[in-house]
Amino acid sequence: MVEIPDELLGNKEPFFVCSRSVLRTQVDALRALGADVFYSVKTNPHKDILKHLVSFGVGLSLSDPAQVALLETMPPDSTYYQRALTRERVRSMVAKGVKDFIVDSAAAFDNVLAEVSDIETASITVRLRQGAGFSNDYSGDYVPGLSREKALELVARCAQRGIKTGVLHHASSQVCDPDAWESKFKELHDFVSDSGVDIVNLGGGVPVDYSGSDRHLEGIDGVLKSGISELKSAGCRVICEPGRFIAAPACSLVTRVELLDDEKAVLNASLYSTHIDSILAGIKLPFRRIGVADNETIREYALLGSSLCNLDVFNHSASLPRLSAGDIIVFDNAGAYNASSEFSSGDLELFMVD
Repeated sequence: MVEIPDELLGNKEPFFVCSRSVLRTQVDALRALGADVFYSVKTNPHKDILKHLVSFGVGLSLSDPAQVALLETMPPDSTYYQRALTRERVRSMVAKGVKDFIVDSAAAFDNVLAEVSDIETASITVRLRQGAGFSNDYSGDYVPGLSREKALELVARCAQRGIKTGVLHHASSQVCDPDAWESKFKELHDFVSDSGVDIVNLGGGVPVDYSGSDRHLEGIDGVLKSGISELKSAGCRVICEPGRFIAAPACSLVTRVELLDDEKAVLNASLYSTHIDSILAGIKLPFRRIGVADNETIREYALLGSSLCNLDVFNHSASLPRLSAGDIIVFDNAGAYNASSEFSSGDLELFMVD
């Protein structure tokens, strides 16, 4: 849980608070599993978060030219992926110092190879995102990417030019099932044996416990550690590139009750500008009221966003001490996909704290 400094409370709400120590704790937990850590920038591209993560050696996974533009210099460990990876974009990214590309189609692969000179091949890495070749029975989601056969063909083409290759397996987010991770590692180990790729990218998928506890890795850490160890024993560099796991627990959203109508509390914030993930993925954030005295009466409230949209509801049934207009409500684990929208409220300020 992020501590909200008293000096920030007042007339600033709504705003975000991001803890540097929580960011580091999340990264350290991933490193303890044995993988190199990259951060999926699309999860939360705030420049101060990126700067802090880079300062203690986290790589960046970038998926848009606008994200690259946020950086003063390209970190040594950075990768670029975009479905519409045209030759012009490849050329632009190479000029900016990108040396690692993820592709999920043969067309994107061809564009990368067409724009990489023979001199540059020794320093370029191409990672192939597999989709159709993996079963993905555990997710039920459509997973784009290359078939196993096509990926093996493209690995061979890279080998002919002396380009290092890797494989990316990212099928779903919030993967809590140990069997799903076991299946993922088996498929990856088999592909490594047949292809001889240099890098295995596990993607994201490491879950965040949105119940408000800190048991993010409980039940899957053993599977992750052993699976990563086996892949490293096969001679691969193993990378994970989560977004939610790193950013979500590090940030809290501070709001204020503006209007109270019996069991309905209208906040001075909108999901559209503070936590779009609640709408996209149905995630409900843990919540708390600042300044709770002992033995206060608990009742149920609907915590409503400031717009009239029927989707703009933070929580339909929140158990909280009796509220009054002006009370401060904090939503924790709010660091992921809190991108602002012009729909309501505009950009919110983010304060970095230790």
